[in-house]
Amino acid sequence: MFRCEYCGIAGWYEAETFFQAAAWFILDHPEVESCDQDESPLILVVEKDTYKMGSYPADMCRVEADYLVGLRSHA
Repeated sequence: MFRCEYCGIAGWYEAETFFQAAAWFILDHPEVESCDQDESPLILVVEKDTYKMGSYPADMCRVEADYLVGLRSHA
């Protein structure tokens, strides 16, 4: 179980990886803006049991979200 947060918006997600949890967060919160500058907004992710933390650019999470819902495939 992972907790994802961006600018006061947060939620809990069941996922296999930190990155996958961040992608589910993006799907639930499309208002998180992409950025054309050098840096994308970061989604912070914390694992419930270990308190390990990661941060992922929103633009990369959008790509992973496409895979999760079938808009892209690895084939």
